[in-house]
Amino acid sequence: MPANRHAFTDNPLPKVVITDSSFIFESLIDAGQGRHRPARDFAERLRKANVPLVYSSLLFIEAPQCWRRLYARGVLRSTQKGIDPISDRINAFGEADVALNNFLAAFDRREIKITKRLMNAASELVARFHLSAHDAIVIAVSIDTGITDIVAIDNGFKRVDGIELWDGLLLA
Repeated sequence: MPANRHAFTDNPLPKVVITDSSFIFESLIDAGQGRHRPARDFAERLRKANVPLVYSSLLFIEAPQCWRRLYARGVLRSTQKGIDPISDRINAFGEADVALNNFLAAFDRREIKITKRLMNAASELVARFHLSAHDAIVIAVSIDTGITDIVAIDNGFKRVDGIELWDGLLLA
């Protein structure tokens, strides 16, 4: 049975939600795919309703890779011009890191550290649901914490039974 899917406009909001990095990154930066505004607006709904965000420490490993991709596409740029391309990139990544930390600071939040037990559970989930390793960690956190509501902008979660998926991609 696939995930039970919810639009970003659905009510009631979850009491607590696990966030995939895809949602957070889309909330922060407009990558030009039409997902930024809905993600940002849903993040604001969650913040105003004091819905706690749960995320894994993997978020901080994924962030530089996201910044690298967005920088290469010309989407992520620094507001301060550096003396060379490397300092421009460092400035842009630093500003994105500040935006990420400010975003998280606006919420009641809980960071879940990745443990060997979570990694083992994720490995099984990759095999079972054909997920990426990063998505499997999110599902492993869901199972471990008992929190079934997950917010993501990622088609991979649609196949996972037993979760309430807030994806804003109901037409996809």
